[in-house]
Amino acid sequence: MIDKLIENYILFLQNAGLSEKAVNNIENLTILAAMILLAFLADRLTKFILIRIVGKVIKRSKNQYDDILLKKKVFKRLAHIAPALVINATIIYLADAESLVNFIKVLTNIYIVLVAALVADSIIGSLHEIYLQMPVSNGRNIKGYIQLVKIIVYIIGGLIIISILTGNPVSGLLAGIGAFAAVLMLIFKDTILGLVASIQLSGNKMVNVGDWISMPKFGADG
Repeated sequence: MIDKLIENYILFLQNAGLSEKAVNNIENLTILAAMILLAFLADRLTKFILIRIVGKVIKRSKNQYDDILLKKKVFKRLAHIAPALVINATIIYLADAESLVNFIKVLTNIYIVLVAALVADSIIGSLHEIYLQMPVSNGRNIKGYIQLVKIIVYIIGGLIIISILTGNPVSGLLAGIGAFAAVLMLIFKDTILGLVASIQLSGNKMVNVGDWISMPKFGADG
């Protein structure tokens, strides 16, 4: 149907006496304008469904866990994927503009990866908050594990983005990540050590809420 509409539109422009180049430029500009409009409408419609309608249903439900998903903006962030999907689906209709098509595809794919990472971040945060409301969380803090999982999510997202920009597969990037990881460990040594210490403390239950901690070297006693 869309192909037929474009053919009729091109025929209309040609019958208007325009040159082939002018027809091609007008066609592409029209498709770009329609693509932006559709992406905007998709964004508004998805937000209306996921935030307003689903949000109202969640607020009326007795289940508290879905309220946490709403609080952590899982649905709001998820709605941002819709415009990129629309652009990816309609960009193929641009004629004789391969470089522009590839550029827009790269941008939209990077955008989708970033949104997916943010959605995963919100979901992980929601699961952590749900865990804190359970009796099993008493005396066992898993914040270190949660931070580690989030770091892994963003590392994977970063690798995918680099893969999109360079055109190299993620597996190829992993082969040369050893030296880069060594540099990162050197730069963020204190942060990594703090994260590892947090995981060890929570995993072995070495410190619990209410314990008296005394570290005269650092002036801590309480």
